Amino acid sequence: MSSPLTNLNVSAFTLSDAGGAYNYLGLLKMVSLRAANDLVDARGLTDRFAFNLAVKQGQAFDFVAYQASSNAFTTAPEPGMLNVPATNLDITAWDLNGSAFLGRVKSGTITAAIASRDQSALADAYKSPVPLSNSLEISADLMTLTYDACLTTLLTGGAEEFTLAVTIAYGPVSLAAPMVLKSGRLTIERDAIQLENAVLHLQGTPTVTLAAGSGSLLATILTGNGQLGISLNTGAAGYGDAYQTSASGSYAAAALLSRLTIAFAEGALIEQRGTLEVQGPLEVVPN
Repeated sequence: MSSPLTNLNVSAFTLSDAGGAYNYLGLLKMVSLRAANDLVDARGLTDRFAFNLAVKQGQAFDFVAYQASSNAFTTAPEPGMLNVPATNLDITAWDLNGSAFLGRVKSGTITAAIASRDQSALADAYKSPVPLSNSLEISADLMTLTYDACLTTLLTGGAEEFTLAVTIAYGPVSLAAPMVLKSGRLTIERDAIQLENAVLHLQGTPTVTLAAGSGSLLATILTGNGQLGISLNTGAAGYGDAYQTSASGSYAAAALLSRLTIAFAEGALIEQRGTLEVQGPLEVVPN
């Protein structure tokens, strides 16, 4: 009986764009591949039991990968050393209208998304989403100092006060975006610091600036078209382990990065949680 595959069998998780192909394996926390058929019930008038037929299939990859603290795609500092993920200590700016709020932030997320429509034709068996428009949401939990800045603005301000210029810098990435306050919440609990949650939505064109030689999935989804090539190899032998010798296959496709969340928390690695919707049929190649 052959051994079951484990995470040690995965040999590649590569995303590619016009700038080149990048193997995220050293920064990958998890990946899943899913497929689902659209079904129609073909039973006749007098049929009691469903008779479903598959008419179109959609496929997608979900993944969690750590943000690199610097350029993720250069040679590691020492032989065998993984590229170093960024942590909460690699966040260098969280500004609202030019005022520094980084000293108040406890946690936060940046969520970018691309709305799409299926461009597959009548006789195509597989869906192929095409990008249409972009959205951006920023959420932060802030310690309340002398006043709850965002909530007070939300409760007492006008349309002009609701608009905020936001700058967030982490690792090799700097995001600047015009945003508008959507919601706020002040939470007061026993034996706890007062926390203010602020949620902002995009109000214009964002910019993403990268350190020299760096890549960024946030730039791909916000300032690019979100389209990537993806390759996942699940079945290579693992790290010279004699017990990890099972073989599976590799999967390759063109895909749309339709959603990406960057998650920040105290004492934690910076995570990138993304969804890649496959455009057309997925190529499956046995090893």
